[in-house]
Amino acid sequence: MTNKYASGAQLSPQGWIAWYRDPVWSENRVLRDGKYDIIFSNQQEAKDAGHDALMNHLNGNMTADTNVAPRPTSKEMKFAAATKKLFLGGGKSVIVERKPSKGKEISVERIPA
Repeated sequence: MTNKYASGAQLSPQGWIAWYRDPVWSENRVLRDGKYDIIFSNQQEAKDAGHDALMNHLNGNMTADTNVAPRPTSKEMKFAAATKKLFLGGGKSVIVERKPSKGKEISVERIPA
């Protein structure tokens, strides 16, 4: 097998199994349901399932070492949206209180919603 992305089907004693591979991995990944291989009744179903699994892998959030990064939580997404609005939207801050501290003036600011 050459060093490339691929997917396919292979005949096993129980039926057809589907697999896909990434050039970084040393072996193919077989589609499994827990610890058991998923068995397909014909070769075309297995090939289609292997191709779909490969496309899901490639369209996922891949990192540099080809591990799929976890999806951000809703809290992280809200924070990212607020940060983008603040810095890219020209957000303005309003001084709420000025508090002197050892010769330095510290400003506490509130960001308007």
